[in-house]
Amino acid sequence: IKTLAIILGRKRTIGLVSILSMFFTFGIIFYMYEFLYDHELLMLYFLFGIVAPLLYFCIKAWSADSNKEYAFLSKLLKIVMFVGICSLLLFQFDF
Repeated sequence: IKTLAIILGRKRTIGLVSILSMFFTFGIIFYMYEFLYDHELLMLYFLFGIVAPLLYFCIKAWSADSNKEYAFLSKLLKIVMFVGICSLLLFQFDF
């Protein structure tokens, strides 16, 4: 199977993933600033539920070495995705 980790190598792939996750994190921060600045509850939800774990992922992914660490990072991203999906329920309320 030709995956990105096999083609580029483990270290290059995790570096690429870290950089991409930083771009996504900055994109979410820009979205929060542009569209959610007036909604304090949504800002806190995004900040602590999505941005903080993504920043933690960026830092930990850069130095991950073992399969156990990669499994933890995978679970962390799954939780962030679930929290992001749950945030759709908050947009129906006008805060």
